[in-house]
Amino acid sequence: MYVLNKNYSAKTPIFYEEDGWKVFIDNSHFGFKDQNGVIKIEPQFDLALDFKNGVARVV
Repeated sequence: MYVLNKNYSAKTPIFYEEDGWKVFIDNSHFGFKDQNGVIKIEPQFDLALDFKNGVARVV
């Protein structure tokens, strides 16, 4: 797996962060947290990539 967040660790599974949005991993699925760490989109994606123009690419 390619980790975009250089501070990634198993204890803080934030995969990618941009403009306050955090892509995180839970049980092998990706979800989204806001700038306060509140889950806004439950982990449900097989892959979530970086943001572009305010939109994240997901599979």
